[in-house]
Amino acid sequence: MDSMKSIYWNQGLFLKPQHFQQLDRYTSTMSNLYSKVRSGVESGISELKFDLSALKTGLLVIEKLECILEDGSLLLYPGNCQIPPLRLDKEQFDDSGNLNIFIALAPISAEQNNLVSNSSPDARFKLAADINKKDLFDNNEQATLSMLDFNCNLVPSYNLKSTAGLSLLKVAEIFLSVDQCTPSETFIPKITLLSGSEVLKNLVKSTKQSLVGRFEQLQNITSFESGLVNSSNNLSVGLAMMSISNHIATFIQFEENPSTQVSDIYLAYRQLISQLSMFSTEVSVIGETLTEENSIIPFNQNNLSDCFSKVNNLTTKLLNELTVQPELLVNLIYQGDSKFVAQLSREFLDPGYRIYLRIRTKENVIDHLDNILNFLKVGADGQVDVYLKRALPGVQLSYLDKKPQGVATVPNSYYFGLDRQSFQWQKVIELSRIGVIWSDYIEDVALDLIAVQG
Repeated sequence: MDSMKSIYWNQGLFLKPQHFQQLDRYTSTMSNLYSKVRSGVESGISELKFDLSALKTGLLVIEKLECILEDGSLLLYPGNCQIPPLRLDKEQFDDSGNLNIFIALAPISAEQNNLVSNSSPDARFKLAADINKKDLFDNNEQATLSMLDFNCNLVPSYNLKSTAGLSLLKVAEIFLSVDQCTPSETFIPKITLLSGSEVLKNLVKSTKQSLVGRFEQLQNITSFESGLVNSSNNLSVGLAMMSISNHIATFIQFEENPSTQVSDIYLAYRQLISQLSMFSTEVSVIGETLTEENSIIPFNQNNLSDCFSKVNNLTTKLLNELTVQPELLVNLIYQGDSKFVAQLSREFLDPGYRIYLRIRTKENVIDHLDNILNFLKVGADGQVDVYLKRALPGVQLSYLDKKPQGVATVPNSYYFGLDRQSFQWQKVIELSRIGVIWSDYIEDVALDLIAVQG
């Protein structure tokens, strides 16, 4: 509490080093309190970057750090602190291959020397290089000033017992795989701004891309449905498009502004979930689900990994009830001569995914079912032309009388399974490109290929 009290400056005061030390601590404490009162944020990371190439070899090097520790210490690296690299002991990772990393700083001690020495290697301050300063009003006057840095260290979780009394902040989770170290793809430290976590920046970018992709899918549906007499489908799709489009600009703004407060990002996810919940029977307007472990939890700066994991999973679930994930749907483009083609991503070639051909048309496909099953040719682009020319079978189709599980509901859609054990499908995998030839195709037809995990 002494650091919160101002010195009584008065005439005849005999100055000692303690006066300036107290002034230094008072200024620092008041700055931190002012920041806390104004922003509501007491501590956290605003920027953090690691040397990823060095990390692969097992050496953890911080390239840039801006943070406030819980004791109010403002750390700027490079700037006002020293943070030696940490060589990771690969034998000390836990059974799942994870290791937690903390940054540590000693508090100010009233009983011991606060400057690093042989007897106090973990003291709060460390001597930095001297600097020469000229008098601001007399260039002929110059003085050499001894400078201090905060003496910070990176501490792995297996050494935490030796850090009793130090101020700690968890900065990383490291994952060990095949003798190579990489940062966790899900851990978000205690951050104050978006710039403090690459994981959160990637999540924001992924959400923005997903929203844009879903909007384009819905836009495609409304274009297809525009001639229908029944307008209820158009109204529902229009509301979904409005809900999504309202948030696309928000996430674009987040991506462009790394100084965004992390609490504002969490609020945006909650607002998106609230709007999307109107299309779901399993998620309430406040983000509650049938199972508590999947529901939204209150914003907690000390538990950001769990917070954003839940809102991201819930957002994805709600969007999947409206459309297919953009990377799991591909529209086959008409090339002329009754042929439709598409380039396939890795998900469509993965045996862990179920693949379906969707035919969208205002006509009743049941009336054309025999024609589709017997004469529509499916195969690798290039190969399918040979199948037609030589009257050879392509990938065999099987009609599904109901929408496959895991596929979003789209009006006037008909689904077909594909024989993925066939020689013809193996050719599709080799070329990563599919072709469909339908000689008597329906005039308004649209063809999609959909991948569903599981």
